[in-house]
Amino acid sequence: MYPVLVAAIVLGMWAKVAYSTPTAGHEYRDTIAPWAGSLFRLGPDVALMSGVPVLYQIHAVVGMILTALVPYTRLIHMFAARCGTCSGRTPSTGARTSGSWRGGGLGGGGELGRAASLAWC
Repeated sequence: MYPVLVAAIVLGMWAKVAYSTPTAGHEYRDTIAPWAGSLFRLGPDVALMSGVPVLYQIHAVVGMILTALVPYTRLIHMFAARCGTCSGRTPSTGARTSGSWRGGGLGGGGELGRAASLAWC
């Protein structure tokens, strides 16, 4: 994952520096951005990428590879976060109070078990 991420960043920076001058540069908002939008509409317009420099095209492909790898890495957790985690509340998985074990988790009993299961949104 990290080599692909670094490749995407380096290629993007390299393309920007290679095809830009202080006064002008390749206007990717007119070609690459509409092409990316056509991908999301499930009707890719290949003609939009015909005049795009090769470095930008490679950068786009590496970005798609990076996106395809997300489900197979730990980055998938960004889609599986609990609401309680975002708000600062975290459900308890159990607690030791006065030397005894009380409930906890999603299937646990007692007051603590109910509080833990309610913390999930």
